[in-house]
Amino acid sequence: MFSKIKAIRMQQGMTQKQIAERMGCHPATYAQVEQGRRVASARLQAAITEALGEKWADEKLFDDRGLVL
Repeated sequence: MFSKIKAIRMQQGMTQKQIAERMGCHPATYAQVEQGRRVASARLQAAITEALGEKWADEKLFDDRGLVL
């Protein structure tokens, strides 16, 4: 099962590297969050949401601990 952020990224035809570049972080950091292997801080959550596009700003992409849904 895909995380919401992976599904959105794939729907947009983007790679993990492209999202990471938009965020200004290392691709491995983004990949770990997307795969649920890293907890995303509030700052990282905001950067991911912004990189995915404004239409996802109101969508719940992370749980209360910062893990992807």
